[in-house]
Amino acid sequence: MTAAGTRTFDLWGVPYDGAATLGWPGSRYAPERVRQALGWMAMRVQEGRIYSSDTRSLHAFDEGLLRDRGDAEVVAHDLMATLDACAAAVADSVHQGRLPLVIGGDDSLLYGCLRGFHNAYEGRSASCTSMPILTCWTRAAPWVGTASPAGCVERWSCRA
Repeated sequence: MTAAGTRTFDLWGVPYDGAATLGWPGSRYAPERVRQALGWMAMRVQEGRIYSSDTRSLHAFDEGLLRDRGDAEVVAHDLMATLDACAAAVADSVHQGRLPLVIGGDDSLLYGCLRGFHNAYEGRSASCTSMPILTCWTRAAPWVGTASPAGCVERWSCRA
């Protein structure tokens, strides 16, 4: 967290779609495309603030708020090695007190993300269901400071 007490984020790409179902590969291109779109937002930061056209106001945008950590080490022909790399990336961010934002790839990467959280917090686990929609994680663990009363992972979903 920053001095102001706000969350800080690590952006990880995992450009892997080797386990894509229904024969629809292509999600491996998502990290590159999201970074391209974020470039338009990042170039609008001035003096540590960014203007929101939605709220018509300035918001703090510290230099350390969003850190692009690059891509996890993907092995195109090895799902398990790729999941290990994804888990290691997530665990690294969590150990640093940051919230990892993972852009994949196919649905199989969710397992790597959850395993990374689990590995970072011994004795705690999470479970979820996978649906063919974009899943936006909003609250992850007690270290974020906004966990549910049961300490569970909560998610909001929206149609992709």
